[in-house]
Amino acid sequence: YTGTSGTFSPDAWYEAVKRGRTFVTNGPMLTLTVGDGMPGDEVRVGKDAKLHVHGQAWAPESIGAPQVLEIVAEGKVIKSIASRASSQEKLVADFDVPADESQWIAARTTAYNGAVAHTTPVYVVVNGRSFIDRLNVQQLVAKQLKALDWIETRRVANPQNTARWGPGLVEAVW
Repeated sequence: YTGTSGTFSPDAWYEAVKRGRTFVTNGPMLTLTVGDGMPGDEVRVGKDAKLHVHGQAWAPESIGAPQVLEIVAEGKVIKSIASRASSQEKLVADFDVPADESQWIAARTTAYNGAVAHTTPVYVVVNGRSFIDRLNVQQLVAKQLKALDWIETRRVANPQNTARWGPGLVEAVW
């Protein structure tokens, strides 16, 4: 999302990507707002605030009309909207959510033809507290360390994968 000025520029596009105003898709379009925030934003609120969530997925049937639109908070679906038929080209989720704790909120959709889209999260910060998943932090760190170990041992340390890399690139990755 580069704004509503009506004029596109590469600089505006790069700035939007840096801000996290993004979503990935192989078909359907997807938008999300949480309170006044868009994907990539940090929304700061006090405890027990209510946030208005608005998500929308759309695509013509020829590209892959959305079958389900889900709003996800901290990895759990908090709202799911299903279409009635593959000819329904738009799904909308429009609801309020209590801001009981800090969390990230994102939107995702799956189309009838299997195409998918997912937004960057909106980060909700309640009373200045981090949105880290405290219950699962050890498991999440272990998972990331395992992924890094795989990259190091299977890719960077393997000359079959790095033989064509330019000078200094292996060291830079390490």
